[in-house]
Amino acid sequence: MVAVRGCGVDLAPPPRLEAHYAALVPIEDQPPWGSRLSRARSNPPTVNYGAPAPSLPELTPESRLVNGGARRLAMGLEATCTAAIDGTERSGKAQLESTELVVSGKPRIRIPLDTVANASLRGPRLRVRTHDGKELVLAFDDEGIAKKWHEKLLAPPKSRLEILGVERDHNVLLLGDFSASVREELTSALATPPATRPIGARRYDIVIVLLREPRELARLRSAGERTSEKGALWAVWPKGRPDLKHEDVVAAAAELGLVQTKSMAFDATLSALRLVRAAKK
Repeated sequence: MVAVRGCGVDLAPPPRLEAHYAALVPIEDQPPWGSRLSRARSNPPTVNYGAPAPSLPELTPESRLVNGGARRLAMGLEATCTAAIDGTERSGKAQLESTELVVSGKPRIRIPLDTVANASLRGPRLRVRTHDGKELVLAFDDEGIAKKWHEKLLAPPKSRLEILGVERDHNVLLLGDFSASVREELTSALATPPATRPIGARRYDIVIVLLREPRELARLRSAGERTSEKGALWAVWPKGRPDLKHEDVVAAAAELGLVQTKSMAFDATLSALRLVRAAKK
């Protein structure tokens, strides 16, 4: 068995959003919303992580969950830890998103949550096993951190509308050539169908704008102006575009006084970022 060492957790908030999120997993690479281990058990997908993982001792699941000390981001959990997989170990930053678990390093370890068969806990160590038999062990300094991650791994998945924060009485503005299925999904969830163009001087609880090209980042300004004071602006853009990345959207939003609070894979081809007005100092 590989010896796993504990490590510390960075509790301080990032001094700069750009630097902080540059260290995280690019949102372009995230799998679609709604993935979770409970939906995958009946038809487990296959993920290739290389050579078979070494045999690890059985860990006893822990059902009692308490507050941990890991930094809780609006978009998931993040902590530094030591990870063991495929006979090797490394220290680095791990992030648990709504759709995947990622450990930084070369190569980066990426485990979609819909490939996870089970997760078990022993003290500060969290073991994650995939349907194809691979095992990842994460060691944290604090047992509470491991329990918090365990809790999130086993939590039921959220729907796309839940992640977007859509409520029945919301006024929603949908800007861009979204698919008919997206429009129908919103229409069925809302008391009033989503507007597809601004009406008068009205502001909306949620504005969702589709950015297909880098030049369309300029649309964030008018979309933000249509967002209510306490509302949310969702910027949506194609995955895998080298000229239109997560960092580009964050930078364009920052120039308008908007900050990111949550990210998601809008669907299999689109990424999304929730933006709100920065708090006044």
